[in-house]
Amino acid sequence: MPFHNPTSVGERILVYGKDKSGKSKGWMDIADLLYKTGSDSRFYVGDTDDAVDRMMLEYPHLEQMVDFDMMFDWNDHTKFVDRVLPLLRPQDWLIIDMLDTSWDAVQDHFIQEIFNVDVSDYFIEMRKQFETAREEARKAGKKQDRGGFRAFEGWMDWPVIKKLYKQWIVKVAFRSRCNVYCTAKGDAVNREDDAEIKNQYQAYGLKPVGNKSNPHYFHSIIIASNEGHDRYTMTTVGDRGRDRLDHDEITNFAVDYLVNKAGWRLM
Repeated sequence: MPFHNPTSVGERILVYGKDKSGKSKGWMDIADLLYKTGSDSRFYVGDTDDAVDRMMLEYPHLEQMVDFDMMFDWNDHTKFVDRVLPLLRPQDWLIIDMLDTSWDAVQDHFIQEIFNVDVSDYFIEMRKQFETAREEARKAGKKQDRGGFRAFEGWMDWPVIKKLYKQWIVKVAFRSRCNVYCTAKGDAVNREDDAEIKNQYQAYGLKPVGNKSNPHYFHSIIIASNEGHDRYTMTTVGDRGRDRLDHDEITNFAVDYLVNKAGWRLM
């Protein structure tokens, strides 16, 4: 029997970490083991950083199992998800690699649609206005607002942007009705983060980059780390009803997590 989940509840996994920490290798490990055990599962991958082509060179036997699109802008994101939703089955996997780039893409889309300018031009104009306001405050002997540059984020209609993003991520996480594996960059927790971020991630020192609500769409939130000398570890930030990873060495995510922690079976 193929490698399989003995329950009817699909995986919803978010793995985040710094560059080259083994985030993407996780879903490749799963695909590889499914292939080797004769599964008919398919992987539908939204690739935001043009990396899947290169990774597939290491797994040429997965070519018929992995279906991927490159997603460079928000239109690519919506077209990809709308294309694959009707194709997905419970045993399949929907992969977004990397999810933080998706949050950037929807903001870029808003700027281009509303202001009809290139994203870089928008932020140059923002910066000019900030510098002008700072100089006027200096001349008037006023202390510059600590919000500084962020004050000009008022140009952004955040409720609209968040609504666009939510419509898309709900399709990914909930309407797909399959297994979901997403990756994101990790960044250090800092003093400017709000209380929610600090409470959830301060103990780990690293938070996922992207929309703040992303973790709420996943059952399993895991930090991936590259310890050097080809040694990779993972730590559980949040999970449901499973033993936690605690700087566990990961050589094969499918075995080390799905079998040993999540109860997937090889027979």
